[in-house]
Amino acid sequence: MSERQRKKSPLKQGGTGKGKTRKVPPGKSFAAPSPEKALPLLGIARRAGKLALGMDPAIEAMRKKEAELLLLSPELSPRSRKKIQEEAERYGADRMEIPFGMDAICAALGKRSGIIAVCDGGFAGKLKELLASAEQTGILPGKQGDAHAERQEPHGGAPDTQETEEESHL
Repeated sequence: MSERQRKKSPLKQGGTGKGKTRKVPPGKSFAAPSPEKALPLLGIARRAGKLALGMDPAIEAMRKKEAELLLLSPELSPRSRKKIQEEAERYGADRMEIPFGMDAICAALGKRSGIIAVCDGGFAGKLKELLASAEQTGILPGKQGDAHAERQEPHGGAPDTQETEEESHL
């Protein structure tokens, strides 16, 4: 390989080049934590089998002392919210509000759920860090990744097409 080729492609030789490299201290990263990173992390936890999705699986995980963190969607019904909070207090589980609606959770996890129990300490710690940044930056629950909350249709979410059908018959 000629000198000219080596200067153009230092990575092909297995080297890292002559540029300066930054060393990241242990436990630190250059990227600021953001709540948008929580959904992909939840997807990884789901594939690893470290999540309990829904009311009954989350309560069962809390009873078995497996749940490290309980995540609640802002779209959760008042009745479900009250029941899961009572169970969390009974079993001493940490809980946090997440800034994502059920549609965003469904897109990330493949299952529509407003209650997520994280059953791994590592995932729970990282999610707490990412979601705490949402509180610090002022992102309100339900505003990010939640198209359903912005446009709620009458009669349970179905668009009201009765008027357009009547108009078409005129």
